[in-house]
Amino acid sequence: MALVCGGVLTVKTLLNNRVGGMSIKRHPKQIAWMKLYEDRTGFTPVIGLKELEDGQIGFQEFAKSNIKWYESHSHDAYLAISRDVPCSP
Repeated sequence: MALVCGGVLTVKTLLNNRVGGMSIKRHPKQIAWMKLYEDRTGFTPVIGLKELEDGQIGFQEFAKSNIKWYESHSHDAYLAISRDVPCSP
């Protein structure tokens, strides 16, 4: 999850508060997707959030950016933990 001003940023706080001056208003299906992303990945989808709220990108692009970020993150984590696995003594 993302940290914001010493607190934890979650989909719930995104939807219930103004974060960084942004007012988050989403369609119920978009909210459901954001919660699913957070539940399945452990991260709040924030990549491109400012652009989404400013109307520079649509929700599809926002979602794809977060999916690609998670794919890259999980691949990097996989590589890091799969290298040099010690043998049994």
